[in-house]
Amino acid sequence: MHPDTLSHNWTKFRERNKGLLPNKNVTLYGLRHSFCTYMRTNPEITINEIMNLMGHTDEKTTDNYTHSNREIGDKIIGMWDGLEL
Repeated sequence: MHPDTLSHNWTKFRERNKGLLPNKNVTLYGLRHSFCTYMRTNPEITINEIMNLMGHTDEKTTDNYTHSNREIGDKIIGMWDGLEL
């Protein structure tokens, strides 16, 4: 994969969903946090599985990526509803 592919695809996604994203400056780094938070809300997925998916070697790093406050987590997850993936 070309190094710019991911950034290019992210830009196209943001253009397709213009007006639906609550923050137009959502970054790929922010997506990692959203993904980690979303995975953490699923009781069937263990912290070790999330760590492996994220490429972390320390549970504390994974904990830093998750938003343990349920209200914040719900807000992050809810912002992706209705987007054209």
